[in-house]
Parts: sequence; structure tokens; C-alpha cells
Amino acid sequence: MKNHLQFIWWKYLAILLIPIIVWCSIFSAMQKPKAYQRVHILYVGSNLDAEGLQLQLERALPDLTDQKLKAVTVTIASPEEHSYIALEARCFDYDILIFEQSSMPENVGQAVFVRLTEALIAQFPEATLYQEDVADAGILTYGFQLEKSSRFGAYYTGNAPCFLFVSPRSENFDTLNENGRAGNDAALRFAQYLLEIAP
Repeated sequence: MKNHLQFIWWKYLAILLIPIIVWCSIFSAMQKPKAYQRVHILYVGSNLDAEGLQLQLERALPDLTDQKLKAVTVTIASPEEHSYIALEARCFDYDILIFEQSSMPENVGQAVFVRLTEALIAQFPEATLYQEDVADAGILTYGFQLEKSSRFGAYYTGNAPCFLFVSPRSENFDTLNENGRAGNDAALRFAQYLLEIAP
């Protein structure tokens, strides 16, 4: 028996550990907010008070939407780590992507995002549009410029313009983007809030 345990002790240990690992993984996955229960904002650049902006958005949330959210996050990313492929992948995790102009890849709109629909553009009547000239299609709108006097500008310390893009994968732009769901409008309301000129 002693020799038997000496050679296969690890099997008994695995039998004990595997159910614990599986059990913890299931509960961890259940606690993670679903895409319609959170709004994630990614800022690519180096001049943003992300914590301050996140706190402001959390405070403003009850007045902006009836959608029940479990999490609102604002994350800063370094521009060096973002190729077009990496940015496309980020669209699965983030609802709104904001770029400082110096950190924005060339033609990022047509390379990563999709052109905005007229219905979505109409939700931002005062906004300055970010557009690109696309071969065979003409000038298309992909995002919005964030003005220094906007609510976003209160947390931005840089001088270069910043641009806001809508993730085509977000479920939180009502039905105004490719993947939006009716009634889930939290990301739309946050985008409007960030673009709004501060009182």
C-alpha cells in the first residue's frame, strides 16, 4: 500500500482539487456582470483622471438611465500596446473607446469600427463628427470629437483633441448600433453625457 501511494499520490490530490477548482470557476463566472449589466470605457492616451471620471459617471448614472448596471469602469491603456487587431478585440470588452489624437492609429474608424447610423448620429445633434474618406464610399462618420469644454474635458488634462468611438459589439446603445438591445441605453447616455458641454 505504501508503494502504491508513493507513485499515485498526485491522482488522489487531483481528485480533491478538480471539483474545488471547477466549483470556484462556476461561481466566479456567475458573479461576473453580463455585457448588458456593465458599461466599460477605454481611454487610449495618458492625460485622463480615470478614477475621477469613473466616480462622476457612477454618481450621474441614476439620472441618466433606468438600465440596472452592476459595474461602470474607466480604464486607461497605453497607445503602444494597440494594433488594429488588439483594438478590434477590445471592442468585445468595451462599450466606448476614447482616443487622444496622438494615440490614435491612422484611419482607425474604417480599420476597427463601423460607420455610425443616421439614427445614432441624430442622438448627438451638437457634436463635432469624426469622419474619414473611404475609397468607393466617400466620407463616412465613425465617431465624435470631445470638446475641451465638455464634461469629459473636466477630467482630461491634455491639449490634443480626443475622439469618442462606439463599439459595434456593445449591447448598451439601445438598438442604434449593430449589437444594441432595446432598452439597454446606458452606454448611449454616458456618451451623450461625456460629449455634453459642462454647465
